[in-house]
Amino acid sequence: MASGSTLQKAIDIVTKATEEDRNKNYEEALRLYEHGVEYFLHAIKYEAQGDKAKDSIRAKCLQYLDRAEKLKTYLKKGKKKPVKDGDGASKEDKAKSNESSDSDSDDPEKKKLQAKLEGAIIVEKPHVKWSDVAGLEGAKTALKEAVILPIKFPHLFTGKRMPWKGILLFGPPGTGKSYLAKAVATEANNSTFFSVSSSDLVSKWLGESEKLVKNLFELARAHKPSIVFIDEVDSLCSSRSDNESESARRIKTEFLVQMQGVGSDNDGVLVLGATNTPWILDSAIRRRFEKRIYIPLPDEHARLVMFKIHLGNTAHTMTEANLRELASKTDGFSGSDISIVVRDALMQPVRKVQTATHFKRVSGPSPVDKQTICDDLLVPCSPGDAGAIEMTWVDLPGDKLFEPPVTMNDMLKSLASTKPTVNEDDMKKLDKFTEDFGQEASSKPASVGAEQMVYQMKDSMELSSCAVGVRKPRTKSTAICPPPHGHLPAGQPPVYGSAGPVRHRKQQDPTVPTEFSNLSREERRRRRRATLKYRTAHATRERIRVEAFNVAFSELRKLLPTLPPDKKLSKIEILKLAICYISYLNHVLDA
Repeated sequence: MASGSTLQKAIDIVTKATEEDRNKNYEEALRLYEHGVEYFLHAIKYEAQGDKAKDSIRAKCLQYLDRAEKLKTYLKKGKKKPVKDGDGASKEDKAKSNESSDSDSDDPEKKKLQAKLEGAIIVEKPHVKWSDVAGLEGAKTALKEAVILPIKFPHLFTGKRMPWKGILLFGPPGTGKSYLAKAVATEANNSTFFSVSSSDLVSKWLGESEKLVKNLFELARAHKPSIVFIDEVDSLCSSRSDNESESARRIKTEFLVQMQGVGSDNDGVLVLGATNTPWILDSAIRRRFEKRIYIPLPDEHARLVMFKIHLGNTAHTMTEANLRELASKTDGFSGSDISIVVRDALMQPVRKVQTATHFKRVSGPSPVDKQTICDDLLVPCSPGDAGAIEMTWVDLPGDKLFEPPVTMNDMLKSLASTKPTVNEDDMKKLDKFTEDFGQEASSKPASVGAEQMVYQMKDSMELSSCAVGVRKPRTKSTAICPPPHGHLPAGQPPVYGSAGPVRHRKQQDPTVPTEFSNLSREERRRRRRATLKYRTAHATRERIRVEAFNVAFSELRKLLPTLPPDKKLSKIEILKLAICYISYLNHVLDA
């Protein structure tokens, strides 16, 4: 429920608009008229009591809107004479207005919005190269396909071969999503890079947020090839619900239209999004990001490279073995966590200088000129060291301090005081999202394709069926080979046509009585017939089941060529399809 001051505020705004109109400040008057009408409409909805009051307010709104339209027409035409309050445009003026093209460049409102977005264009490159990003080969390959290669080899991307237009980078915080965007901005020399956040696109004025989104994409199309990087895209494009505001819904709708809507030509425009919580994204927005790449926590090799990168040229005494030990101790740390560990370790020598009570003289390169060797440099030491001089850093000359190197103890001390920032619950959600919709950033192409995997699974099932006594006719192209590991015990080949695999039983002593010794001959015959009948029924049932499995895999094999060329099924998806077929057939057979 709105407060009772809304109607009074609307009256104050239109009063001020009238004053600006009289002072010939038409742009400000136009803005105030529109703003005042919004408040009047709000008052009609929540405050006005009775139909008579509502009709009176509506009549005033129509007058103010009529005046606002006249001011807008005047501002577009750029007349020097003001429009009279009671006069409408003449027929000749209307004809000229219809014939003249209202170009977007003459719209002062659009110029104002685009000027606001000009600050999102990164002019100075961040100087982050691909080599500065440790690991994430899959993400770098996808970004090169979408950004670098289409610019360098445009003739490759013609016809049906089109570069990616939407890439979503998702993963735990601190794994390098924004850092990858900086690398893209550096490496894409001929592209215009837009770095925007929610604060650049959300406005307090009604209807201005979606205009900012539209102008952002129009600006990107005007400066193409261009890259629009939206950090924390989930803050703008979360799932639509009944509880959200109307303005948030309109922003999402405008995003959907601009990214992949009717009449939206986004050739040469790449939308790059980054988020830590991809599961809250709207499903339509998620679909428009054609590539969804998971940026995982760094592995041990990537952590080793990160330690080397963050140390840089800083003086240290650590060996390769020390760095490998640090990489193994930081399992579960993100790239940001490792950066904090190294930065804290780099401050340990400074803390030694602050707390030192004694210094001793050493020789080394001068702090001013590294090429000059000085013999009177001072370094912190223990009071018991030979040549120790009692003094503090306050008494130390600025150009006489020898930089203490970073040691392994410094790194271990910083590591002990730093904890990983990644939550285990979020990791489970990210793994689930990756399994359903994503793609690993560090994964390499699988050696076994989807169709080959179906063949292997089917052959494995056929071979394992031999272990239960199912006869399979041999052909010239069918070679008898042992099944993959796991279907039969190692060292026990299948026996074709038998009731099961050969079981190497221990020979029993014939003198020792067994459970069949006391049975009559007729009882032993009856038991043998029952056993043979059970094995025959079991073999028949298994033969029917395996034949049904063969049909299932044949259908699955037919399905694969019908998939689009860019649709590559993962092993998990293949297993899911196979399990669906098998579960259905088991249900039918059991019934």
